[in-house]
Amino acid sequence: MTIKNMSGVFIFYGNNVLMLKRTKKDFNGEGQYYSIGGKFENEDLNSPTKCILRELNEETGLKEDDISNLQLKYIVYRNRGDIITQNYLFFAELKKMKELTSCNEGILEWVPIEEVFNKPQPESSLSCLNHYFNGGKDINTITVAVGTNVNGYGEYFFTDLVPFEEMNNSDNNKKK
Repeated sequence: MTIKNMSGVFIFYGNNVLMLKRTKKDFNGEGQYYSIGGKFENEDLNSPTKCILRELNEETGLKEDDISNLQLKYIVYRNRGDIITQNYLFFAELKKMKELTSCNEGILEWVPIEEVFNKPQPESSLSCLNHYFNGGKDINTITVAVGTNVNGYGEYFFTDLVPFEEMNNSDNNKKK
């Protein structure tokens, strides 16, 4: 079994979100919409933030100074048989509109927020975006999303990742 670490980011500007429409024919699916991002390189292994900033620059030309409020909001787990994917999903805002570089993995597109759910995309993205827009953006912790199969349908379950200290100090965990 292999573990595949990845990072993605949804960049917002006004009422739009930057997405990548895949043009490559691979396991990601041609025509699918994704966050900006990709897999960890050796120099990124212990830093999802470093990975996403590198990917952001490679795919869009944007640098850390071009964005604000970069927040890790989700860690998404999926089982693809012999590969477990662990995707660190960030959200950020573009400070001011700039021209983006062309991307060899697809077409960069500013999608109006009200149209995001009409775009073809992986269930993991749809589930996280739905969670985000329905209260997740107001949660100040990282949320873990786990993909599973319920009655033949793919579904994601969400739980907050609380700090270890809070978990151990909970009244529910004290022995009587």
